[in-house]
Amino acid sequence: MSQSANKQEKESQIATIEIIERLKSAYQLDTDSVLAEFLGVKRNTISSWKSRNTINYDLIFAKCDDLNLNWLITGEGQPFKKNSYKEPSESVDLVQDAKGAYHGISGKAVAVTDISVAAGNGGFANQDYITKEDTIQLPDQMLGQGYHICVRVKGDSMSPTLQDSGYVVIRLLEIEEWQHMRDEHIYVVSDKEGKAYLKRVKNRIERGFITLMSDNPDKSSYPNFNLQIEEIHTIWHAEWYFSAKMPNIHDQYYSRLQRLEDRFDDLAAQLKKGK
Repeated sequence: MSQSANKQEKESQIATIEIIERLKSAYQLDTDSVLAEFLGVKRNTISSWKSRNTINYDLIFAKCDDLNLNWLITGEGQPFKKNSYKEPSESVDLVQDAKGAYHGISGKAVAVTDISVAAGNGGFANQDYITKEDTIQLPDQMLGQGYHICVRVKGDSMSPTLQDSGYVVIRLLEIEEWQHMRDEHIYVVSDKEGKAYLKRVKNRIERGFITLMSDNPDKSSYPNFNLQIEEIHTIWHAEWYFSAKMPNIHDQYYSRLQRLEDRFDDLAAQLKKGK
């Protein structure tokens, strides 16, 4: 590498570090760990940005929508957009506090992404390349540590538990977490061929595989299947589910039971008539 290229790389790395320091300064965050928690990423993500000389700007723009981006990049001007940021006062009424939380002063920004696109382009392996369609803001209390995204439910394979067009907030599991996955919880699993599955999972990691199951009772259309460990790319745990659809699940099953009883009565009547 030439001396000029070395100089450019060093200057770029310095710029990355300066941007991170400005972020911490703007929101009065003392350490990289606190910044990572504020952004909703893993603690080692900030050090990774510094060493790789790259920053997930989409995440920052979504989380810090009140920030003056020109100041963030160049250091020129004011840290915040005009009239966008206020120091929290000691006495804030509940209505104002709720408004502040809704507008992003408190909470975590979660990227809404197309699950098939994310899996197909390798986005599940590197959060810097998640294809973001939109962003939702969730209260801090709803999300713990880790990297979260929101995906849309497509199809009826998980019906009646998850309805088509609903949304699921999922958290990326570290590889060392796979062995301790909670059995028969709902997960998003992507394989190394670029396919992603939203399924209920039986944890058989100790035997070298997991079993993916649909909640839809039509097992002829939605059969169970296994994935070997070496086929798995990433695993995400389903943390929250949102849907505008609120079907009467009990009514569906009572209707099926009633139809079954009617068929039984018809069969009994035919047998009696045959005698």
